[in-house]
Amino acid sequence: MDRLRFPLLLGVALATGALSAHAQSAPTLPNAQAPAPAKIEDIQVAQDGETVTILVKFSGQPSAASARADGKDIKLDIDGIAITPLSLVPPPGSLIARVTASKGEIVLSGAALSTPEVIVYRHAVLVKARLAEPAAIGGASLMTGQQAATPIAVAPQPPLPVLTTLPKPAPATPASLPPAPLPTASLAGIDAARCTAAADELAKDSWALGAMGDLALCLIDQDKPEEARAKLDQLGAITPQDWRVSLGRAVLASDADDTASANALYLAASEGAPGEAARGAIIARIKPEAPAPLAAEQPGAPEPEAKPAAEQPATPDNDLQLPLPK
Repeated sequence: MDRLRFPLLLGVALATGALSAHAQSAPTLPNAQAPAPAKIEDIQVAQDGETVTILVKFSGQPSAASARADGKDIKLDIDGIAITPLSLVPPPGSLIARVTASKGEIVLSGAALSTPEVIVYRHAVLVKARLAEPAAIGGASLMTGQQAATPIAVAPQPPLPVLTTLPKPAPATPASLPPAPLPTASLAGIDAARCTAAADELAKDSWALGAMGDLALCLIDQDKPEEARAKLDQLGAITPQDWRVSLGRAVLASDADDTASANALYLAASEGAPGEAARGAIIARIKPEAPAPLAAEQPGAPEPEAKPAAEQPATPDNDLQLPLPK
């Protein structure tokens, strides 16, 4: 028996040594590749009714993602990238009040959301969830007749003051005063509201010719002749046939006591004015021109000398003229 045991023990020792040598000579397997670092580039939140969508953009490509709701937190587990740590407080009024990120997890805190769904896009992850709580509404409960948790505060009415003297009437405010008349602009059917609208249109588009002509007539009625003249010259350079150019220039000429020029311009404006009423109102503004003043004889001026009779041209006497021979 002793002879058989030694070869057996020797074989076991040799096998153990061979396995140990193979283990030492076998190459070691490389470690799994670590996820590439990436940072969060943007977070966009949108709400459509009770549905809330959150789009998280990364500088790298995530391989997978999952989400779970935890109270007022949405926790995102991101695989395939190592997220750069982030702590962010969005502006007030956002559904998300705080964002924290570390390694492979992103926590979105704020409104209570439920049933989150995740879609992985190129360099982005989209989360769709629903609001888990309705908006807080205060007031009385219709079901129990009891006051809700957040009652609506009603301020007590102050006692009425005791009047010992009659109050003086308040002065008229500009809003209560009637609008100023527009004698010139009204000929073109322009009122105060149109004057304001024309100014707004011209501020947005300097080539709004309709607004330019209307505003020029409004400026005349607002006692701004220089600004009105500038608008009329600008409009006249583009569309000289516009009857509002003639009308505005006629009013300015009349104000300058240039009756002749004003009458000619009123006549030109009446030919292009729309409607009989406007044409009649413009024609009614034409004033009669004053006759040219005669040259008054100045005292002490020398009288013209009378020419001698010999220098006077002889008046032909038709009775003494004989017919010429044919």
